[in-house]
Amino acid sequence: RRPTDIPSFQKSFQDVRALLMNATSSLASAGGPESANILRNVSRITQALVDIEQAVIDQLKNRESQLGALMGIGRAINSSLGLKRVLEEVMDTLIALMRAERGFLMLRDASGHLSVRIARGIDHSNLDEDAFKVSRTIVERVAATGETILTTNAQEDPRFENQMSVAAYQLRSILCAPLKMKDELIGVIYVDNRARAGIFQVHDQKLITAFSDQAAVAIDNAQLFDDLQAKNRELEEAYQATLEGWVSALDMRDKETEGHTQRVTVLTQRLAKAMGVNGEQLVHITRGALLHDIGKMAIPD
Repeated sequence: RRPTDIPSFQKSFQDVRALLMNATSSLASAGGPESANILRNVSRITQALVDIEQAVIDQLKNRESQLGALMGIGRAINSSLGLKRVLEEVMDTLIALMRAERGFLMLRDASGHLSVRIARGIDHSNLDEDAFKVSRTIVERVAATGETILTTNAQEDPRFENQMSVAAYQLRSILCAPLKMKDELIGVIYVDNRARAGIFQVHDQKLITAFSDQAAVAIDNAQLFDDLQAKNRELEEAYQATLEGWVSALDMRDKETEGHTQRVTVLTQRLAKAMGVNGEQLVHITRGALLHDIGKMAIPD
């Protein structure tokens, strides 16, 4: 069944408990030497059924939460959010998904060096990189192997017995996963819990892999989006510089009207604003005003 069928599961358990209650009533009425033993067994079955119901419902709710987290990252992939916002979404979602206390995310730069790009706490607050005194051995191992490291209790895990930071800061639940695009490592994501052991389970590794894969796509898209915006800004600045260069050339060509273009541009802007022109239209009008006398460049002295 799908996680959304939780009410159906609950109804089924309620029906079975009702049948057991009816059987208990019938046995109690019938009496007999064996009735007491049978009633005790039925009572145990009923309690076991309640425990199973709670375990099943908890598991379904957990899976529903995990599915929601993956869908959230999917929405981030399809959005036009910048890199900063996507990194926040990824960190906050993973911390909530794994019930972690805090975490950080590292990205690989052009030189191949991994550096912390964001560190977050459970309350969605930004943390200083110094707040994480975790051994880089964990991160370097994940980066080198491309495999997730997960421990339910780092204090008793032989993989961490020689890592002073794990012992000194009483780190217990640790999860560190690679972020890969087309089998190429682009970064590493890390979360931990210093107080509780056992909150990260080995059977969650498939979920973490799926989450990391989607997160890597979202981050890569956001980086491309930011790069595109930066290129657009560079083009805008180059275009504006070109226009201003033409105006300067015009002023040098026609000394008698030097400064005229700038004065006309200022008056044009004032008039346009008074008429309610703004935003991109105002930018175009300003550029048109700058170029209104550019034809003079083609007139012989």
